[in-house]
Amino acid sequence: MYFDDVNKKYILLDIEGNSAKKEEERKITQFAALVFHNGEIEEINLMNRNVNYINPYVRRMTHISVNKCKNIGCSERRLVEEVHKLLTSCDKIYAYGCDFDRKILELMFNKYNLKQLEQPIIDVIEDVSKYLSPSKLKLSIASNEYGFSTTEYHNALVDCYATLHLMKTIESVRSISK
Repeated sequence: MYFDDVNKKYILLDIEGNSAKKEEERKITQFAALVFHNGEIEEINLMNRNVNYINPYVRRMTHISVNKCKNIGCSERRLVEEVHKLLTSCDKIYAYGCDFDRKILELMFNKYNLKQLEQPIIDVIEDVSKYLSPSKLKLSIASNEYGFSTTEYHNALVDCYATLHLMKTIESVRSISK
């Protein structure tokens, strides 16, 4: 259903951002993706070293600090260019609750004069709502109720795996109901 053609390149992404009130101050803090191609899964996990502030609540939730971004991150321009290259080279893009992801990608691509995505980002939350019955659609609650357990939600890579878990659960439910 989701990754059914091994010859195609599929991306499951999640983005964490600084959530600044002013649009021109918004930044991607962390971009993560699982890339499915030729029967293999590749992890992408990029951090932005140009981030100067992460509020304490977000630091506790994500386990991401400004120091971590500065030590292992790349420049914002390089991060955005790599994300653009990755996303424009794939056949399908998935994300969970992707309004924020769409908006920040559009903003960052505009900032660096990069072409906007032609392919849509498919929101997995719609399938979770249609095929599963979580008490809430919040990723941490829905994935927990279907057997994914972690304390590190809001880390983009962890959220990719939580979404993948829900996608596999949906595929199981759909195959049983056929």
